[in-house]
Amino acid sequence: MASDHKSDPKIRETMNVHQYFPTEVYTFENKELVDPVVAALNPIERGQFNIPFTVQTTKGNLHILPEFKELTDWIHSCLREIKVEQKFEMWGDFEISLMWGVCSPPHSGGCHQLHRHPLSYWSGTYVLQEGYPTMFQDPVYARSHNQLEIISSEYENALPAPKHTPGTLIIFPSWLLHFTIPHQGDDWRANISFNTFPTGAINGGPFGQNMLNVKLVQDDSTDGFVQGEEAHDIASKRTSSPGYG
Repeated sequence: MASDHKSDPKIRETMNVHQYFPTEVYTFENKELVDPVVAALNPIERGQFNIPFTVQTTKGNLHILPEFKELTDWIHSCLREIKVEQKFEMWGDFEISLMWGVCSPPHSGGCHQLHRHPLSYWSGTYVLQEGYPTMFQDPVYARSHNQLEIISSEYENALPAPKHTPGTLIIFPSWLLHFTIPHQGDDWRANISFNTFPTGAINGGPFGQNMLNVKLVQDDSTDGFVQGEEAHDIASKRTSSPGYG
């Protein structure tokens, strides 16, 4: 039941709302890349690593494959614009460290539970096909954990991505918790997701000594991973057939 308290126009005229510490979520548009990226993604092997939610995921090496170079270059250009806009004290770029395809079959209920992306600064998703948008959780959790919580018809604890159509690139802070709603559409839901890492000289210190100098190794080697027989068995059981449309 809504309050019947009336607004006072004179008081309303003097009221100002100040948004402190907003969370920036960026969007960019490039519809021309959708068809070639779909064609490149279609034959790539995928596995189910989000059991039981039936989302199919590729290996995270798409950014170093030549078929995805145009998309990777464009995303890097978008990240550069964010770096300039934010006036970061860094002399390199945000580079993609991991990029993978995510596909949900029609009426599959495929979704991701609430999660963040560790070991990343910015994360993002490039939308390839229609489907439910990514949902972002309110990071100011104290609002809903308050011991004296009053329900507000204006407050929502999760909001959809500002735009979610094929060709939309959404970039958000990697710490921002997000999830997807189970996919029940008639067609596939497909995106390209990625993580990024800052490179170059970062945060200048006394006597010209930078706090950090980072070079990201871009290769496809798995030599550093421990992969026993059990790991191979699990991977083979999860692998699904390529092709989704």
